[in-house]
Amino acid sequence: MMIRLIKRGNLWSCLFLVLLTAPVNAHTAKVSEDVAATFHIEPNHNPKTGKPALAWFVLTQRGGTLIPLTQCRCQLAVYVSDYKKGETPIIEPTLKPISIASYKNIPGADIIFSKPGEYALEISGAPKAGAKFKPFKLSYKATVTGLPIANNGTPDSSPQKKETVKSSNLLMWSIIGTTGLGAAAFTAMALRRKTRRKL
Repeated sequence: MMIRLIKRGNLWSCLFLVLLTAPVNAHTAKVSEDVAATFHIEPNHNPKTGKPALAWFVLTQRGGTLIPLTQCRCQLAVYVSDYKKGETPIIEPTLKPISIASYKNIPGADIIFSKPGEYALEISGAPKAGAKFKPFKLSYKATVTGLPIANNGTPDSSPQKKETVKSSNLLMWSIIGTTGLGAAAFTAMALRRKTRRKL
């Protein structure tokens, strides 16, 4: 399909197809009451089992004023994604003030996931004395990949868990393929420009 598009000179369609299939690593922003929160989990929204993942939240009041952790009684709870209201969280990481780029003293936490799967990270908060914003609660999704961690702290490579490895390999080859398609599209565009100049 890509070759046909290049032959027809429809390079913008090629580039659109490449962008459509490329992985997206964007921050997730939500609003609760008069507080907006932007969530990110490192590395690149792609946490792995057994490795520390840094989750952080940029909290702002209506109008854009940053809410540092020193002004918020914030709590973070981690659930499996299909949790029900009132269920006990599987982890309650301690939030600490961190600085990312131009954001100073925002809430952040190191999380180690023991199993792959989809999780819900719920941050809630209320103002400390002197701060003026309404109590809030927001939930975000995080997908964890890798092998489950056994009780002894080593990756569990039992047969029923090997599907996760296959999925990771498929993702890797998809990214490699997408990169190759992008390179082909840009090369074709350059050749086409060169041919036009000669004419």
